[in-house]
Amino acid sequence: MTQPALCESILHIQHAIAIAVARGLQVDRQEDILFLQRGHASASLRFEGTHLRLGNIEVDATQRNKRFGTKMLQDVISIADQMQMTIHLFVHSSAYEDEPGLQHNDLMAWYQQFGFSGQTVRLRRQPTRPVSNQ
Repeated sequence: MTQPALCESILHIQHAIAIAVARGLQVDRQEDILFLQRGHASASLRFEGTHLRLGNIEVDATQRNKRFGTKMLQDVISIADQMQMTIHLFVHSSAYEDEPGLQHNDLMAWYQQFGFSGQTVRLRRQPTRPVSNQ
């Protein structure tokens, strides 16, 4: 990575941390990955150039279906929108691993209701544009 690209990446990470903390999230950073925590939900975000890769959203098994995952996804979307970065993700259902959770099609529909689009397991969400004051 070139020096200017490295500096830009560090600035993106610092900006994301500031947004996350302002939203009340606990944040841990390991190189270019942020680990976010709020209550019973956690998520990981990797900075990949001009976009963020959402690694996962996990909710404690006993706390599912209580909107903790939804709140975490809303936090991730807010971070990406404020930074004007696209979110990329691979859909992976824990329901296939004998854990409670949404089945693949339900998980796809869940992401789509938040503006994600794509096919099979690869989804992405473009940032919303800030409203200009004219």
